[in-house]
Amino acid sequence: MKLHDIQDGRLQELVDELCQKIQEHYPEAVFRIYPPDGDPKSITVDAYTSEEDSFKVLDLVARRAMDILVDEDYYIGIVPLPLSAWKGPAGG
Repeated sequence: MKLHDIQDGRLQELVDELCQKIQEHYPEAVFRIYPPDGDPKSITVDAYTSEEDSFKVLDLVARRAMDILVDEDYYIGIVPLPLSAWKGPAGG
């Protein structure tokens, strides 16, 4: 799942955890992982799945992502997108 080389080992573990949770329900899921500008404790994960209702994808991980923010001070933004929008890892 490492489409972006995350330097912080703990952040990588947390991103992997959330991505794995999504893939448990959507085995076809692919991810584009990238840092927002300027914050080494933040990461954005575009989650491409076949699910039409993006809230169903968010419901899988939203509580855990909030716990990570509160308890560990890492922000992991999950952006559910349709699998049809996946363009591959180029640029990601």
